[in-house]
Amino acid sequence: MIETLLLASEPEPYDPVDQAIARFSAQAGVDPAVVYMRHRILREHPFDPREKYHTHTWETADGWIAASKGAPETILARTVLHDGKAAMESLWNREREGNTLRWIGVARGTPRPAASPSRESDESALALLGFASFRDPPRASAAPAVAACHSAGVRIVMITGDHAHTALAVAREVGIASEEAEVLTGPEAERLDAARFAEACRRVHVFARATPELKLRIVESLALSGETVAMTGDGINDAPALKAAAIGVSMGKRGTEVAREASRLVLLDDDFATFVEAVRAGRKVFDDIRRAFAYLLAVHVPIILLAFLPPLLGWPLLLLPAEIVWIELLIHPTSSLVFPFEAEAPDLMSRPPRPRTSGFFAQGQVRHALLAGLGITAASLAAFALGLAEGGAVARSQAIVTLFTSFAALILAGRWTELSGSRKNRALLPVVAGTLVTLPVALLVPWCRGMLGLAALSWRQVVIAVSLAVAFGLLELLVRQLAGEGRAGARPAPTTRNEAFGASNVRRGRGV
Repeated sequence: MIETLLLASEPEPYDPVDQAIARFSAQAGVDPAVVYMRHRILREHPFDPREKYHTHTWETADGWIAASKGAPETILARTVLHDGKAAMESLWNREREGNTLRWIGVARGTPRPAASPSRESDESALALLGFASFRDPPRASAAPAVAACHSAGVRIVMITGDHAHTALAVAREVGIASEEAEVLTGPEAERLDAARFAEACRRVHVFARATPELKLRIVESLALSGETVAMTGDGINDAPALKAAAIGVSMGKRGTEVAREASRLVLLDDDFATFVEAVRAGRKVFDDIRRAFAYLLAVHVPIILLAFLPPLLGWPLLLLPAEIVWIELLIHPTSSLVFPFEAEAPDLMSRPPRPRTSGFFAQGQVRHALLAGLGITAASLAAFALGLAEGGAVARSQAIVTLFTSFAALILAGRWTELSGSRKNRALLPVVAGTLVTLPVALLVPWCRGMLGLAALSWRQVVIAVSLAVAFGLLELLVRQLAGEGRAGARPAPTTRNEAFGASNVRRGRGV
């Protein structure tokens, strides 16, 4: 039995199953090197992706030997009858139920002489030797990673070449399938038309005895139904499905070169949990970019309006060219440094995926940014109007203090609501403090005051300017709270069929 397992494997094993066979053989006292030394390979009949087996034919001093291993049902169908076959088949059927062991059948035969040796002639006299089982337990990180995907609205589908019982047991262990879940095998899928197959792809979570054609068909069917599909794989047979998926993800350690070339991403540690962390990181980066752009949109509204409105109202210029440059030099570092260091939102991995048709900004985010910009404009114009009686330079200085303080209030209000008051941002204090420190420098240093057209302010004038900014900040905080941005875990209303699918059932979101 052990010798036949070795002869049906590669002498220099690459596949994990072949490597396990070599280790087990050495532990059992059968030296693989000695076995291969006594045999000379004649023909290697490659792995049949449909029947899930392969055969090697060897020459020895006593003649030819054919060694086969593969799917138990295939080996049973291709071997000759003998007294113990029925008992072994019954044992396998009993042992495979409800466990995660991977089973293979093992057969050995003496090929019959043929004018032109072929696979058929080499496999014409195979006799069943028995079954070998392998334990390939899921990683400890698999179940938490699957649960995180379900929470994020990402549906997980297992597509494997293993037997249906093994696939279902593993899927139940890691949380992909429920106890009553069904399994669709490759032969069963081949009998379904396009409509019934598409419906099965939306319903079934475990596909067993999958061929390369079935994997590709599943990916294409899900894509046609509007899903965003990510496919993971490591073998040559996975390459078509990896290429067809929106995101092909191959294994970096045991993945073949063909699989890596067909993929868009390569997991260097072959761990599915890394894929989930990439989803988390992607959502975090997208949130940061979106918040940064919303901030830039909000702060440029007052810059534009404060440059044009005072002259239209017959007032002195509020923003001089040097002040506009000063403001721009401060707000861009703020947006590029502060937001990337923000903690992730509490509901980051509990939201359904964004619909494909959604824009860059969240619903109402542009409107809110424009309204916030108008609020800053109103506060700054009020400070400017209150200071006009004491001169244009004083009014300008008062408005600039309100403007800068409102920018800081805008960031703090957003953090308080969206991130539930999180203080984990090591860049926030230095950047905001550095921005506000430029104000006393500009107001107290005579050379800076002259260049910017500002004037020194009394404590009363500073209090007026800061109070207007604080009033804006409180109003911004109130508006955000009423809009529900601060509710951790709140999910947006479904806007497409796919997102509604993900929101209604934690196991049925977008993506595979």
